[in-house]
Amino acid sequence: MNIIDKTIAYFAPEKALKRQKARIISDKIKLAYDASGNQRRVISWKPQSTDATTEITPALITLRNRARDLRRNNPIANKIIRTFANHIIGTGVLLSCEDEELLKIYNDWAWSHECDFNNTLNWHGLQHLIVECLAEAGEVLIRKRLLKRDGIPLAIEVLEPDFLALDKTDEKKNLFNGIQFDSEGKPVTYHLYKNHPGGSNSSSELIPVPAEEIIHLFRKDRPGQIRGVPWLTPVMLKLKRFDDLISNQLERVALANLLCATVYNREGEDNATPTELELTPGAILELPVGKEIVWNTPPDAGDTATLQKTLLQQIGTGVNIPYEIISCNYEDFNFSSARMSINQHLQEVENLRWNLIIPAFDRIVKWFFEAADLAGEYSYNPEELPIYDFTPSRNVLVDLTREIPTWIEAVKAGLITLSEAQRQFGFNSIELLNEYKADLDRLDSLGIALSTDYRNELKKSASQQQKAA
Repeated sequence: MNIIDKTIAYFAPEKALKRQKARIISDKIKLAYDASGNQRRVISWKPQSTDATTEITPALITLRNRARDLRRNNPIANKIIRTFANHIIGTGVLLSCEDEELLKIYNDWAWSHECDFNNTLNWHGLQHLIVECLAEAGEVLIRKRLLKRDGIPLAIEVLEPDFLALDKTDEKKNLFNGIQFDSEGKPVTYHLYKNHPGGSNSSSELIPVPAEEIIHLFRKDRPGQIRGVPWLTPVMLKLKRFDDLISNQLERVALANLLCATVYNREGEDNATPTELELTPGAILELPVGKEIVWNTPPDAGDTATLQKTLLQQIGTGVNIPYEIISCNYEDFNFSSARMSINQHLQEVENLRWNLIIPAFDRIVKWFFEAADLAGEYSYNPEELPIYDFTPSRNVLVDLTREIPTWIEAVKAGLITLSEAQRQFGFNSIELLNEYKADLDRLDSLGIALSTDYRNELKKSASQQQKAA
């Protein structure tokens, strides 16, 4: 007991006892959570209790620039970004619709470059670009543009998040990081730079764009978060250290190959003409009397394979992508281990696909319906939309001989429709079935029977039934 406790105990023993009990309980609570203690190993660990905006704002530009630099110069970082885009989008998220005429108009627009404001990609290429920018920079802007032209006037403009003025904040106007909110906390206006702030024609001029014309896409990791951070953030330092490790190892290997020899004159005579020796495989050198060759001892290059694998495993865990995919190392990797390894990653992909990406694409489809109405090709009524759905591209099959029969059984059991299965393989179901029927009619007209024609089995079965009857 300290002097204060002793004084209180002398004048008020009951209060002193309560203080002692409270101190004991407090000590027990601290012991229950090691991570909240002040032990030597965590004494310098003092994170701040800030909200998401206060936490992200000062760090975002640096994180974004470093993520882009890693992607440009680090093959592992580039592999991670591409893997997310390839697995979430693949060859494209397809639309299915009960209105076949409307679906044809949509597909004509989606497969043309006219859907791109910059007129370079079709809609499925834009999908891939959207996810790549999202993973690399942590967020992406999709802007609705209506152009004066024949046909569907809608064009999609994909913008890097640099356009959204991070430093524009005015609490009185409920404006934070370039986004203005209404009294209920919903975005109403996005303040975009006229040109990219990092370009040669950068400008401080801002353009207010209504929220109805902008999709601000980012992964929300905290409630109240209004800007996104690069997906490489948790592993950024490890990616840099892995890069440094490989560079240093290459230097050590180069040094280890610097083998040279020194010719000594043991008789101590000064030889003005140095002896030049050419080393060739299998050579037998005859040295003058008194000369001796002494070889240098290059440093050992060392073996960092275990450390490299550990680093890549931690990087893979940080971004939820299997080590085998990141490293392209498939040694001791069979079908079962491949499925187990990729399942968690595919759960992450499905979550991002259906809870983040496809809801954004749904807004774009509604933009398309409005634009088709403006073009006079479709009567748009927000209250009576046609029934439509999205079909993502299937994931790459690991073993065709095992997985194709699974798809067939799923269709037979009614777990998935034939059209849905065809769309997941990247085909337009209506076009595929029409083409299949045309092929069958052409085979019949030419009198050709293929062993793969399912009608052969139907004819055989009907014949057996007739004989049995």
